[in-house]
Amino acid sequence: MPTLKTVTVLYDSVTLSICPPQLDLHAGDWVLWHFEGVPAGQMAQIFFESPCGPFQSVKLLDSGAILGRGNVGLDGVASETYLYTALLLDSEGGPATCGASLTNLSQEKDTSPDIVVSCSPEPGGFLLAVEPATLSLYKKDTATWHVVGLPEDHFITLAFYDQIDLRKGPFKSLSVDRIVAGDGMHQFLAIGTDFEPHEETQIPYRIEVRDQDGCILATHDPLIDNLGDPPTGGG
Repeated sequence: MPTLKTVTVLYDSVTLSICPPQLDLHAGDWVLWHFEGVPAGQMAQIFFESPCGPFQSVKLLDSGAILGRGNVGLDGVASETYLYTALLLDSEGGPATCGASLTNLSQEKDTSPDIVVSCSPEPGGFLLAVEPATLSLYKKDTATWHVVGLPEDHFITLAFYDQIDLRKGPFKSLSVDRIVAGDGMHQFLAIGTDFEPHEETQIPYRIEVRDQDGCILATHDPLIDNLGDPPTGGG
C-alpha cells in the first residue's frame, strides 16, 4: 500500500503558501496537495518543469485537491530534487503562485496506476514481466496496461477468475486500444475504467498470452490493492 503524504497550500486572498515547502519522497510515497481557501471560479494546479516531476501521474481530484502517484525512480544517483509551482488559475490567467520542492529518494520505479507488461519469447513459450506486480487503485480509478513485445498472431487477455464478470472484473469497462504514436504496430493498451470493487482489500487477476487458436502460452498472476475511497480536499 502507498503512503500518502499531505502538502497544504493556503490561499489568504492575496498570496499562496506551501507547507511543508520541501518534502522527501521515499519508496511507496504519494503526495496529496490540499488547497485551502480556493475561491469560486478558480482551480488548483501543480506544475513541474519536467512532465509530472518525480511521479508517474498527477491527478486532479477536485477543484482544490491534487494527487501525485507512482514514482519514476532514480537512475544511478542517490537523489534528485524537483522544483514545482503551486498555482490558482482563473479565466484571466494565474492570480497566485508559490514555489516549493520535492526530493526523490526512491530507487524503486513505481508505474502505478499504469502497468507495463513485457512479453519476451523463450524456448517453448514466452516470459511475462509485469511492473508493478501489485497495482494500487482508488475507487473510480482508471488503470492502463501497456503491453510491449507481443508478436503477431498472439494476443493478451486479462482474466478475473474470482469475480462475477471474468472479463471486466472490478471495472465498469475494459477495452483494448491501439497506441496512436510510439513504440510500434504490435504495442497496445488495455484500459480498465471506473474501478468499483466490493469488499475485497486485494483482488487477484491473471494476464495470459494466447495464440490465434486461444491456446495459453504464458501466464502471470498480479494483484490489485483496493485503496477504497479517494482522498479529497480543497474548497
